[in-house]
Amino acid sequence: MKRNWKSFISGCLTTLAVVGLVGTAAATVGKQTVTVDYNDIKVTLNGEQVALVNANGSPVEPFAINGTTYLPIRAVATALGLDVSWDSTTNTAVLSTPSVDTKPDSGSSLTTGQKNALEQAKSYLSVMPFSRSGLIDQLEYEGYSTEDATFAADNCGANWNEQAALKAQSYLDLMSFSRSQLIEQLEYEGFTSEQAEYGATAVGY
Repeated sequence: MKRNWKSFISGCLTTLAVVGLVGTAAATVGKQTVTVDYNDIKVTLNGEQVALVNANGSPVEPFAINGTTYLPIRAVATALGLDVSWDSTTNTAVLSTPSVDTKPDSGSSLTTGQKNALEQAKSYLSVMPFSRSGLIDQLEYEGYSTEDATFAADNCGANWNEQAALKAQSYLDLMSFSRSQLIEQLEYEGFTSEQAEYGATAVGY
């Protein structure tokens, strides 16, 4: 099943409904025994389902306690294009806007087109997985030149094997595939044969 991302609206990382716990002004410290409900909770961002995964790329499932839904903060922050870290001294989850490396090569400055294409490439990858060629195609569709789109894909820091694994999991979340079908679909999305095989193996094939 080929999914068409050409209609994806650029830069629309503005809306994600996350239901939080509303309590008193005093923070709760300690341990409680609670009943956790798992109901196959899904999250969408601008109509697209968000792949909720941890730092290792493994799926993380949201849950509910007494009618309040809890989402993995790292997965949500990633979907919104934010960096997340943990301050153990204050028990604080720290969210921040990632800075763009404007000088990937020492002594060289980016053009406006390269900088904007790079920012947009990272924005796309924070929402959904892409192959290298798929990301270049999407950036070209947004109006970037082939040179700027290629620069962005080659400097955005993406691990294409990991992207293939994430894409494979997103397909399996929607429908069943045989290993050969999954590899074929990943290759159709622009992944190399090696990347497609890696992606299929990473999800259990």
